[in-house]
Amino acid sequence: MKRYKPLFEARSHPDLNPHIGAWDYLEKYQDDKDVYISFTAIDKIGINPQSHYNTPVGIYCYPLSDFYKNYIGTGNNIKQTQVSIGTFAPFAGNSQYINFIRVKDKSHFVNDMYTDYGSNDYDRDIKILRNLYSSLFLESSEKLKKFIHIFIRELKSYNLDNIDLKEVQSITRSVNVHEFSGAFNKLLTIRISSETFSLFIKYKSLEKITDQEIFDRVSPSNNLLTPIILEGLETAKEHNPIMSMWNITRLLSEKLSSNKKQAATKWNLILSKDLGYSGFADKSGKGYIHPSEPMQAVFLNTRAFELIARLENKPAKTDRKPKFIGDQLKNLLKVGQKFDADSYDEIWEITKMSPFKIILNTISKGHGGSNSTMELTTSLIMNKLQNKELVPIK
Repeated sequence: MKRYKPLFEARSHPDLNPHIGAWDYLEKYQDDKDVYISFTAIDKIGINPQSHYNTPVGIYCYPLSDFYKNYIGTGNNIKQTQVSIGTFAPFAGNSQYINFIRVKDKSHFVNDMYTDYGSNDYDRDIKILRNLYSSLFLESSEKLKKFIHIFIRELKSYNLDNIDLKEVQSITRSVNVHEFSGAFNKLLTIRISSETFSLFIKYKSLEKITDQEIFDRVSPSNNLLTPIILEGLETAKEHNPIMSMWNITRLLSEKLSSNKKQAATKWNLILSKDLGYSGFADKSGKGYIHPSEPMQAVFLNTRAFELIARLENKPAKTDRKPKFIGDQLKNLLKVGQKFDADSYDEIWEITKMSPFKIILNTISKGHGGSNSTMELTTSLIMNKLQNKELVPIK
């Protein structure tokens, strides 16, 4: 039996076929969890280095199946000839093009930030960051030694038999202001105060406290990453592994950059080059990537996905489906024979896609097999399918 050609096929140049548009691709891939859509102003897709949204630079997109379910609605009767897919997008939906892309290596892509990133992933990532950035200091060793020396000298000049922590802290702040113009790292001044007071409690005397002993105690805190991790854990949007890592890498990128533009690029490099991720998807809609678009995804480089198709982001053509489906059915159907059940479901799916009517040259029952013309509407075709009066041409 001759089988008909599928109604929809992936095309390398879908724009060359005027009958296939963005809505067709949306319907084809609506259940594919690995397909995403990205709206662009030009006919290309790539990283935009001009990020102004406190996010890492990347290719931002929507998970197609979740976009369809949450923004369009599977039960809605959408008039595709009146609106574009972008109409339903929270951001950039008025762009000229819509790109359908598929994630490549899923082993380096976090499919859902809320459900697929756990404490083991966090521990691995922080270990990598510590190994990479352990040699970066808040202050140079020379500057730290100088501050401690001035501070201890100032402290001992008071000749106090007793002292409390607030007095020690007051002296460290004074040294910072008058000797370092307030530029010395405040975290280190706090650590110097606490370690000095701890030694005073131990020795019951200021005279026994030495510069070297303070330096040895404070040096472990003179690491760029340590205070960033502490701050990142404290100020994370949610106290869970993914948002802790996300916040820590953001703060680290800002510390290593001189402006927001550089920080957005550095953030991308930390996530992709240092930690090895190709992208992240917030399919649970938690707003982890950005609160203004709770459900979205970001690819960190163009190697992380393949382009399925790029089409114009516009409504479907009014005559597209009737003409296309009609042409298919003209080649498939004739009247007067029993219907072949093998292709019943396939033709039923084609017929119910859109209202239309077509003219078929048919062989009519009861007329001796003479040729005649029959106008078939959607309802009539459905009725004939149910009565097994239409068959595929063999």
